[in-house]
Amino acid sequence: MSEKKENVVNFKKGKKVKSHHNHTLFMTVGGIIIFVMATVAFIVAPALVGNAQGQDIPPLGEYNGHKIEYKQNSYFANMVSSIGTQYQSQGQTLNNQTYYQIFNQAFNSTVVYYEAQDQLENAKYVVPESEIGRGMLPYFQDQNGKFSNKIYSDTSDSDKIAIRNEVETSLSYQRYISDLFGTNLYDQESSKYGLKTSAAETDFISNMNNKQRSFTMASFNTADYPKTEAAKYGKENSDKFIKYNLLIVTLKTQEDAESIASQITNGTLSFEDAVSENSTKNFSDDKGKLTNNYAYQLDSLITSETADDDIASLKSLKVNATTGAIKTSQGYSVFKCEAEPEESDMSDSIVIDDVYTYMTSYERGEIEDYFINKAKDVAAEALSGTLANAAKKEGATMSEISAFPLNYGNNSLISPVPTDSVPELANAESNETFLETAFALSDGEISKPITLNDYIVVLQLDEEKTVESNKDQVAYMYPYYTSQFDQQSLSSYVMNSDKLENNLFSVYLQYFMNNN
Repeated sequence: MSEKKENVVNFKKGKKVKSHHNHTLFMTVGGIIIFVMATVAFIVAPALVGNAQGQDIPPLGEYNGHKIEYKQNSYFANMVSSIGTQYQSQGQTLNNQTYYQIFNQAFNSTVVYYEAQDQLENAKYVVPESEIGRGMLPYFQDQNGKFSNKIYSDTSDSDKIAIRNEVETSLSYQRYISDLFGTNLYDQESSKYGLKTSAAETDFISNMNNKQRSFTMASFNTADYPKTEAAKYGKENSDKFIKYNLLIVTLKTQEDAESIASQITNGTLSFEDAVSENSTKNFSDDKGKLTNNYAYQLDSLITSETADDDIASLKSLKVNATTGAIKTSQGYSVFKCEAEPEESDMSDSIVIDDVYTYMTSYERGEIEDYFINKAKDVAAEALSGTLANAAKKEGATMSEISAFPLNYGNNSLISPVPTDSVPELANAESNETFLETAFALSDGEISKPITLNDYIVVLQLDEEKTVESNKDQVAYMYPYYTSQFDQQSLSSYVMNSDKLENNLFSVYLQYFMNNN
């Protein structure tokens, strides 16, 4: 196999090139797998050949002068191999999508690695010889874990040098990671280095879970907007739903459209022939009839600098008259009036559905206002009765919301807003108005209407209670979470740095995507 073909990867078993050892340690930084200790075998694999076979593969990027290359024994290639092997061990199917995920993780890991190398060089950090010696010992141990003079003697000097360099690099990298994030994420008392979390901070987080509130909720789904209301809106805004009976010829360039318009005007080309022979038919059926022909749809169709004037002229076009070339959203078009405009019949169910579709896109506030007013009626009527009776009268849906603390974003350290059990609460954990309103209510108080995605809701506070503290759980998990936050910050910093040139996608697409 040629050297160039060895640049192509495969994670199939039995294709590994012999490595110095089998000691590999992984850790994660912001979800990025970091190759900390030991080089693993580079794996050659015909499954991911794509267009790379027999070609030199250009760098996939560069970080502060460090080229990120897919070649034998490069840090990036070793990461691809290691992560790919991990995917296989987890039983994941390897295809173009997962291969790209592997490459992407390896790329991110490599960028973090090069940032670490730069910082270590700037700090002039040198690994003590005693540490390097201890780090090399596992490479020369027998099956009982004891140092073997024979294994040491049988190892060539070049391999010993390679092992030493590998250990020195790995130990310096571990020093960088440990200095930033500590050596034990779950026990800060025994963890050396890294940022620490104070007991007061941990107590504050655990206390956030203590006070929890439960609610009764009445909700309206805006998808239940009555068709009678849509018809009413259509009648009040009938000018938006006038149908214009127009034929249209659409061409890619202004020059072509003007030429067709001139031929139609002087009679050398019929409009019907222009449709069949020249039109792209982006806005018409096969016969050239404009399909989206409501008045409001003409507003989005015409995109010329003189759109208002062009639309006005189009709406006043006489039967059988034609226009010149007009800029539209997909090129340039010539129009012909086929018949007089028609008022829409607001008793026609198809027209009413069209009006409703228009409202969901352009007048959503009208729909929300309708249900907000109904929600206000529910809240007012509940003052002299019960929320359940008022909701039933107005056609609202009742839900019981189990107790939860004030938890913006549903942080996993404390109890979540129960969005899984109450679909109407989808994304409520990040809705400031919902959370502020819910936790400002007094006992039994009913809220003003709140908009939650497709729902309009009113809340009634049922109970506020104090639950048993989860201090021990938070104390155990919080250091891990804070370390993850720090790691994500490092990852975000390097991946958004001006020092990074990222060509991963384009190089992968050209050289590694398997198009066979």
